Amino acid sequence: MDLYSVKSDAMELKFDSGNGTLRELKDPSDRHGTNWIDPRFEWGKPLSFEFIRMEKTDHGSIAFFQWKEQHLFLTVTRSLSGERYTENYEIENRGSIDFFLTHDNFGIRFPYNCSLEERQNLLNDCVVSHLWCGGDSAWIYSCKPNGERKHLICMAEEGSFDEYSQEFNFHRTGLGSRYRGLFILHPSECVIPPGGKKKFSFLYTFSEKRPDLRLIPESGQRMFLRAEKYTLLPGEKVSCFLETAFSWDTLEIESDGKSIPYEKDGRKAVWNCSFTQRGEHRVVVRIGELVTWMDFNVTDRASEILVRRAEFICGKQQYHREGSPLDGAYLIYDRETDRMYCDALFHDSNAAKERLAMGITVAAALQRKPDPRFSESLKRYRAYLEREILDLETFDVYESPCHEEGCRRAYNYPWMADFYLELYLAEHDITALRTAGRILLKYFSMIEKTCQDSPCLEEYRVIRALEDAGESELAGSLKTAFLNHADELLRRGTAMYSEEVSYTQAQFYMKIISLCRAYQLTGEKKYLVPIPDFLRCTEAFAAEQPSFHSNLMGVRWWDMFWFGKSKCFGDTMPQWLCACCGEMYLLLHEILGDPEMKRRGEAILRNALCVYDEDGFGCAGYLMPYHVEAIYPSEHKYCIFDMKPGLKMGKHYDAWADDQDFGLYYAVLRKL
Repeated sequence: MDLYSVKSDAMELKFDSGNGTLRELKDPSDRHGTNWIDPRFEWGKPLSFEFIRMEKTDHGSIAFFQWKEQHLFLTVTRSLSGERYTENYEIENRGSIDFFLTHDNFGIRFPYNCSLEERQNLLNDCVVSHLWCGGDSAWIYSCKPNGERKHLICMAEEGSFDEYSQEFNFHRTGLGSRYRGLFILHPSECVIPPGGKKKFSFLYTFSEKRPDLRLIPESGQRMFLRAEKYTLLPGEKVSCFLETAFSWDTLEIESDGKSIPYEKDGRKAVWNCSFTQRGEHRVVVRIGELVTWMDFNVTDRASEILVRRAEFICGKQQYHREGSPLDGAYLIYDRETDRMYCDALFHDSNAAKERLAMGITVAAALQRKPDPRFSESLKRYRAYLEREILDLETFDVYESPCHEEGCRRAYNYPWMADFYLELYLAEHDITALRTAGRILLKYFSMIEKTCQDSPCLEEYRVIRALEDAGESELAGSLKTAFLNHADELLRRGTAMYSEEVSYTQAQFYMKIISLCRAYQLTGEKKYLVPIPDFLRCTEAFAAEQPSFHSNLMGVRWWDMFWFGKSKCFGDTMPQWLCACCGEMYLLLHEILGDPEMKRRGEAILRNALCVYDEDGFGCAGYLMPYHVEAIYPSEHKYCIFDMKPGLKMGKHYDAWADDQDFGLYYAVLRKL
């Protein structure tokens, strides 16, 4: 291995002349010495090409690659100059026939350091990356989850990029869902004629600014698009904005085959648009040969979606077989086979856990549309829960039917309490409300011992409902237990804590929500003191790409494996836990009065609704990358809990209705 370094006051780089790639990229002022790239992989290695040699230069390197069969040669020039580091990739066609460059045959690997195995100082020595492949406006911005404000910015200076893929190499990491994989950026498909060349160029810099919030002027060809929101009601108007780093005279804006007028102000433009048809709409912006876009979704109000979803659950997702432990359960539905599905061994596909959200959905729908089908379905579902999942003597919530022994998963307790709260509000059965309170008491008695920070959002509503119902003793006990937990959150600070998905941004959402609720219950400002620190950590996990799929939606990359039929890792956007972030911002708006908090909260909750169709089907999530590839060592034996090796295509909604209804629930509570 032949490594050598190039340094400036602003950046430290280390090159590997043995494979022509970059091994380290560091900020000299970083007290943690974090490497922003994963050295186990070859940064900048192109798909399909083989390495020939590397030459050292005073400020970087020149690496040469070839694709013999296609008579293609690739030159990669890397150079550091002060605060700016540039990479240029130039493909030359030395053959005698046109080469068709596609997403399948070419891409550039970017292995950012997003490897989140359990360790001390986890928040300090890894990064979270955000991508926008918007044609001639493409960028990657990476930040640390500890909330430090210096970010690594990557901007595509030359060349158009419209897709990205992910590669999960388990041979080199040995990790599962704690590893996000490396990114492969795909240029827009094009043709390189014989003797022709195609160049792609990237600029890197450490910056206090974020490319998703404002234009960074260092980029000569950069275009920046922004809208107030990306999920709209039919006919709802939205204001859109364009800013460029270069001068222009005219531009073209088009959507659904129609031109959109705009107002010009120097290098900026503003316009309004609306859509009558439900579904996805792309607004395309052209300035000369430069093209970029923004993506919108048009959907109904959450309350309308809720009723359709409840009808779908009652009609297609409730199991009926007298004598079966599953009789009355709500199960996964597969729209490809038009059948229900349950797997008792793989608990994330069983008849409990995240499926509890379906009971909450039906109970919430009954409050808004009295329907005997909903009432009868809930009666059967409650009987199932109290027979198979919930112990009404101990108020333990089990992982699966038959009161199966195993881990006491803290997540399940507040979800079960939510169901009984909504059942009480629908049917005014005081025993249901008492059950909700006692489940939460059990939850707070175990939460610190299980090391799980769980998505418990409704303890405040349960306490208030108990007080209003005259159940003052139970309400007081629950309030005391909850405030003890809030005090423990104050003591722990920003330390990572949970033994389950310990690396997710959801931890911070939950902490902020709990502290806001503690403040609302007590008026004590001590609960608000650590919120700015938590917010800085939270904001590292979301960006403002101009698309309803990813705008403000927290990065998650394991949910399609655990909850989707596709059973693969890869960026899942949206996924319902993002909705907890929306609730967090709306709570902060209630307390602080900041309108930006309200905008963010509503935008997140609305964006999460794209998983529902007009029939009431709600899919587990959307697999964002163009494709996802899993690579295992040759001696690896596939088991049920592994992602299957090979290539899976992305850019699709999953076939399973599973693990999504809490997002709808929170949107309904906020009357969106």
